[in-house]
Amino acid sequence: MSPVACLCALLFPSPPKMALDNPYAQFTDRWHQAAKGLGASSYSLVVVKDGKVALLESWGYRDLEQSKAADPDTCYYIASLTKTYTALAVTKLEEQGKLNVKDPVTKYLPWFKLSKAPKQAVTVEDLLSHRLGIDCSQAVLLDAYTGEITEDRYRHWLGTTGIAADRTAYSNVHFTLLGRIIEKVTGKDWRVALEDIVFKPLGLTNTTAFASSMYGRDNCAAPLMMSAGSFQYAKPVKIDSTMHAAGGMGTTARDLGKYITNLLSSNLGGRLFTRLSTGTPNGSIRIRDGFARAWSTGSYRKLTPLLTHGGGYAGAASMVAMLPEKGIGFGLLVNGDGPASALEAIIMLDVFDHELGLKGQADLLPDYLIEAAAYYDKKPTPKTNLAFQPILIVDVKQIAGTYTNKHLGKLTFEVVDGLFVAKLGHFTLDLKQENGAFTLVGERLGTSLKPIVKDNRLLGFTLTWYGRSDDFLKTS
Repeated sequence: MSPVACLCALLFPSPPKMALDNPYAQFTDRWHQAAKGLGASSYSLVVVKDGKVALLESWGYRDLEQSKAADPDTCYYIASLTKTYTALAVTKLEEQGKLNVKDPVTKYLPWFKLSKAPKQAVTVEDLLSHRLGIDCSQAVLLDAYTGEITEDRYRHWLGTTGIAADRTAYSNVHFTLLGRIIEKVTGKDWRVALEDIVFKPLGLTNTTAFASSMYGRDNCAAPLMMSAGSFQYAKPVKIDSTMHAAGGMGTTARDLGKYITNLLSSNLGGRLFTRLSTGTPNGSIRIRDGFARAWSTGSYRKLTPLLTHGGGYAGAASMVAMLPEKGIGFGLLVNGDGPASALEAIIMLDVFDHELGLKGQADLLPDYLIEAAAYYDKKPTPKTNLAFQPILIVDVKQIAGTYTNKHLGKLTFEVVDGLFVAKLGHFTLDLKQENGAFTLVGERLGTSLKPIVKDNRLLGFTLTWYGRSDDFLKTS
């Protein structure tokens, strides 16, 4: 037995199971073992077939400290899966005659302007289908991680970006713009609008776009991840100011079943699932040939149309996949990230192959488990310790404080137990010190902080990130 498998056996001596009439019973032990090996702490699953919920199952613990079992009403953060709900809200508003997806974005957001604009006006439909690849890393960072977003900052950064060379490219910006269009049309915060337009009509009683509501309830999956041989609370944790229309919701497997059932059976399906743009084919199992209204479109094993959308963030993964012509859909909510997200593909393939009567297909799980074991065997990056690594020639007390950039917000430094704690807004930065500069540890930012010093006095820091540099000057 591998070290990871041994560890998981100790962490989960008797994983709780839902006592259900399970038409997929032949797979459940395999799924539970896969979840252990891939580093998930819990998952909740729903399968819809012929307009009914065929399976509602949960496994594992949603809070390891309290050993609380996950169940179909456990609320998980779903990250980018939020986009499909935003798209449904836009479609509902279109059905009510309150907007037209053929309209230019400027009809609803007159301030909308790009530094590099396409020849034709950007339409609402372009946003729904990721048609133009409008991306803006700075706006995404402020929206999704630091919580320092304001309308002025959003518009400033959007004005510095352009389209991705007239090609389809997935981007959060398309859907944060759609959230603002929803607000303009309804006169409500996008979160309240989604509740009125989507959640309440579909009976999604345990679905929310407020982090305070999601994490404020008892039955919620705390964001957990396996690191250095044990489960830990993942960071950053979502707060209300980092919930946005491209990734800002929590839901349960039971509510996800209602959502999928409605999508597969409603008259809106034709419009929601019609391909609007083309993309790059991706793999032989799931060929993504474009986007519908948020949904990735393609074919399942070249046999029947496939629609998918997933989501991922620190300690959370989610996925919905549907075979609309077969009336089959599945939704998975996972407490974990990294290799744990591979559980989505494993369960989807098992469910869809079973329903289509396909046998003898290649099993991806063994390779995923090998990759997961290698991933978890990596050594953690050591923290910077002031006692052994002097950071600058200036006094440590000069470093602690708040530094501000007009368009990026606040950067704060404080010393806690001999260690620097640095935050960009609400986002805690992992630091290491190298040649007088702070280097941020982590794949998401891959950037550095360099002190601005004059006459042996610290004036601020230069943040180098995403190929650009911005100064934060000390304000307190």
